[in-house]
Amino acid sequence: MDYKKYTEANRIAWNEVNPIHQDFKKRYKSKFTLEDFSTLDENLLEVLNKITFQNKSILQLCCNDGEELISLKKMNAGKCVGIDISDEAIDSARFLNDQLGLDCTFHVYDVYEMDEIIESEKFDIVLMTVGALVWLPDLNQIIKKISKVLSPEGFLVIQEQHPFSWLIDEDMKLSEEENYFRKEPLKEEGGLDYLGKTEYTGSANYSFNYTFSDLFNAIADNGLSLYKLFEYANDISNLKEDLEQKELSYPLSYICIAKKHKT
Repeated sequence: MDYKKYTEANRIAWNEVNPIHQDFKKRYKSKFTLEDFSTLDENLLEVLNKITFQNKSILQLCCNDGEELISLKKMNAGKCVGIDISDEAIDSARFLNDQLGLDCTFHVYDVYEMDEIIESEKFDIVLMTVGALVWLPDLNQIIKKISKVLSPEGFLVIQEQHPFSWLIDEDMKLSEEENYFRKEPLKEEGGLDYLGKTEYTGSANYSFNYTFSDLFNAIADNGLSLYKLFEYANDISNLKEDLEQKELSYPLSYICIAKKHKT
């Protein structure tokens, strides 16, 4: 697969939206100076506490503007490294990190090429949060790279939008257009502002569907084993808020934890 076609297009699209997102976030950015302020989802923080992230080295892939990684660093995580393909997002991450006097490290890089900068480094936790996997054209390849950088008995933690939620349309019905097993990339040009919902015509971006079997098989095929899976009725994508309010609960998000085998 020519993954560069997709990742480079997505880099341009995410660079376009970053100034819009940073303008939206001005309302709370100053709160990062408060000791207990964090942008981490409560469910994710609960799970990370269960595997004890304090003093552990963390690599976050597709870290966007670094707010989650910086939040973890403020809560006594060990070495923190973030990688994102968006130049603009990493500039924002570095700016906030420097403002707070922290020592997180952020790299502008395609995650498929991360071994060129990480080389022999190992991490206790590799973290991917919502809106990461869906932009990556080859799931098995990225899990393989993650396995290489994980320490023995280290954890991969993925928090994502639940694949079932893709199938529910705006009228709360099963979509007649979406296919759970879709393999071809979805091309869109409607902009990527999931925060303020600003409408604009942006550069083409490409997203990918992954089923649970795709994810679990990639984990099993690359030296990892499934450790825990949690499913939630809360929306973490800012795209399905109406579903979250329904009396009938839908699975809208999940957290998957995989553990690297002993060597």
